[in-house]
Amino acid sequence: MGDRNVGRGRIPRMLNKNYKRIAPNTLVLVACLTVAGYCIGQDYSKDLPEIPGTFIDVGTHRLHHRCVGSGAPTVVIDNGIAGSATEWYEIQDLLSVEYRACVYDRAGYAWSEPGPAPRTTEQISDELVALLVNSNEPGPFVFVGHSFGGFTALRMATVMPDRVAGLVLVDSSSPGVSFEHLEGEKDIVNPIAMGAASGNDKVPSTPQEMARFLNSRRKALFVQMDEIANFEVSAQQVSDTSGIKNLPILVVARDSEVRPESPASHSAREDAWRKAQVKLSEISTRGELLIATGSDHFIHLRKPEWLAASIQSFLKGLNDTQ
Repeated sequence: MGDRNVGRGRIPRMLNKNYKRIAPNTLVLVACLTVAGYCIGQDYSKDLPEIPGTFIDVGTHRLHHRCVGSGAPTVVIDNGIAGSATEWYEIQDLLSVEYRACVYDRAGYAWSEPGPAPRTTEQISDELVALLVNSNEPGPFVFVGHSFGGFTALRMATVMPDRVAGLVLVDSSSPGVSFEHLEGEKDIVNPIAMGAASGNDKVPSTPQEMARFLNSRRKALFVQMDEIANFEVSAQQVSDTSGIKNLPILVVARDSEVRPESPASHSAREDAWRKAQVKLSEISTRGELLIATGSDHFIHLRKPEWLAASIQSFLKGLNDTQ
């Protein structure tokens, strides 16, 4: 399986019916105007933002990723369900001052092509291993996982233990807490993932806007449903953490008191979530729990500078002990 690192600005082979290829490196966003029953197409390609990063062939499809900076260990970040790598650009750039930092979009999200089903953590981590190998990223690695992406981090620590220096779990999902605990959190909305049915016809002008548009398309929505449907399967796949009991792990948890006016049902969910975060920090003898005071679930969006500094401190601690 060779490295097919496609250059900056190239377009994945498979996007969705809202796009069409008319020439290499040309992306056409089709705007439909109903005039006497006809749909009139407009080429907006010249107005669209350039695609950041590169595409890596992982065997069955290509994944979009962006790596910047230098210095060990290499930080690799995975998102929550419906998330995008663009959410992490600010933190990534802050980390890249001293370290190599990589973000990527899981199969089907943003610019990445759809991958094989089912979309379980085992499948996702296998694809991430292929991405790192085929992009010649040597490691050692520290995997940062937000929400469902925390499962990826846990899995990576077991499939490539000799190359993993540590984990950072950012308000991560836990093998011991079912997906149902997240239901009812309707007022917690991912700003990047919003807009699936907004009716906003504005042409995207930034990578963030473009990622949000792509994540509201059919290919990304199908992935979200698949990941949610297989959540319990993924949880089972990372339930055995015995192999990482001595691995440095930083758990960054949201502030349970950020919405004190919420009903009792919210308090019960928050108690269960906080206990799960504590348990995650205890899976290793070198685990640490840090509370993101004043932040909800989306710590990387609410407190990016603080989170970047916390990760940097964790990385410095790893280097100091080597």
